[in-house]
Amino acid sequence: MDDSARQIVEKAIELAAKGDFREAIELLYEVVERFPNFIAGYELIGDLYLKIAKPDLAIRPLEMALEINPDRYLTHFLLGCAYGRMLRFEEALEELEIARQMRPDDSEILRNMGWVSCMAGDVIRGREILYQALEMNPDNGLIYNDLAASYLFTSDRDLHKAGYWLEKALEVEPDEPFIQETYAGYLEILKSRKSIDPSLLN
Repeated sequence: MDDSARQIVEKAIELAAKGDFREAIELLYEVVERFPNFIAGYELIGDLYLKIAKPDLAIRPLEMALEINPDRYLTHFLLGCAYGRMLRFEEALEELEIARQMRPDDSEILRNMGWVSCMAGDVIRGREILYQALEMNPDNGLIYNDLAASYLFTSDRDLHKAGYWLEKALEVEPDEPFIQETYAGYLEILKSRKSIDPSLLN
């Protein structure tokens, strides 16, 4: 990759940091068109599509990256995240497991495996994986958030436990948008109950 392409990549990363994701993606497509074997470019495109909640558009560039080199954990991880958000749970867990084998001590991979397992209906196993991720990284508020969500949006809803884990999540990362979103959902569920147990409000 020549210097002009590197400058474009740097500009794309700079734009993404400012929140200009679509323009950043357009620039990255320019680079991979000129350098079709630039794996990191495809990974960046996939990652940015995930950040703007377009997992369907993330899949193809990540699959192209895997065609070039199937041995990059990050590609498998991002593809697993994209499949998970598309509710393609079996494929998501396959990709995340490959990433985990390559990076067994990565709490973020485990966190996503745990949440996808919960969404797929294997809630007990999903929580076990989330607890493992928490042991690895107790400073990651999203792990607490996902544990809370596992008690809000699954069949064995428990608002006390959800509230406990949300409190932990907000202590660690009070400004994290995903945590704030889960907390808002928690409050809505509380409000929607016809008869609220007063102890839930403590």
